[in-house]
Amino acid sequence: MMKHEHTAGACPDLDREVACVQDIRVAYRPPLAPAKTAVRTASLRLERGASLGIVGPNGAGKTTLMRVLAGLIRPVSGDVRVLGLDPARARHRLMRRTGVLLSGTRHYPERWTVGDALRFTAALYGAPRERLAELVRVFGLAGKERQQITTLSLGNRQRLSLAAVFVHDPELVLLDEPTLALDGATVEAFAAFLKDRLRQGKSAIVTSHDYAALGRLVDDVLVIEDGVTRVPDQPLDRYARLLIFTDRAVDAALPPGVKKLPGRLEMPNDPRLMARVLDRLDAEGVKVLEMRTQSGVEAVAMGKGEAR
Repeated sequence: MMKHEHTAGACPDLDREVACVQDIRVAYRPPLAPAKTAVRTASLRLERGASLGIVGPNGAGKTTLMRVLAGLIRPVSGDVRVLGLDPARARHRLMRRTGVLLSGTRHYPERWTVGDALRFTAALYGAPRERLAELVRVFGLAGKERQQITTLSLGNRQRLSLAAVFVHDPELVLLDEPTLALDGATVEAFAAFLKDRLRQGKSAIVTSHDYAALGRLVDDVLVIEDGVTRVPDQPLDRYARLLIFTDRAVDAALPPGVKKLPGRLEMPNDPRLMARVLDRLDAEGVKVLEMRTQSGVEAVAMGKGEAR
């Protein structure tokens, strides 16, 4: 699980933690421009076997934080540890223990085939080729091993990028927008694959603007806004919501906790409350067009920080 509490100073030396960021600040100086602060103060803690989503608006510092964890950027202050190591100083050692996907995709020579890219990645990490067959199956690349990368659709390129991340069975994966261009079935298969890895003690940190997909991939969430991180005030399951879409506006009085929004009702994901609301809608002749649940991750990411 992610630890919500933290104290000022350096990251503690705990074997069960795979990632720790403690009060970091990240700044850079663009050419011919004054220095800019990308992250003002950020902290996170992640234990083995846990998954964490990082959410926030564009420019909030999500990708910068991921680059810090990957060892590509060194913060100007604060402390960072990934698998017990300083990622900026020990990046070459961490490469064999982590899998990184930044900016949503990986790039290979376009004349290569899918099989070429996966075999090259396996050779690069010294990973057994036997693992490739499972990844081809999980990410829907079966039958495409001989297809040139240049002919792949955007979705299939993304599947290839994701498969390459897991070739060497990393302890921790850092995934920036991993569901870009993926269809729902592939997201579900990926989520099941990721959950199975968590049960094996592997860990994941994921950023995404697709909050519904993110809710399927991670168990906890960290919000970053204006370069500052914060955690939800309550356990995520208390933020979960039920959305009921109706054929017209609802005029009737509804039980406490039910919000009337244009075209839909929103309420805590409580079966007893749902039954009362559906009875009231039926009595008023209001038709239910669709019902769906909104995970706690999705609700927090969309700024609906009201716990039930």
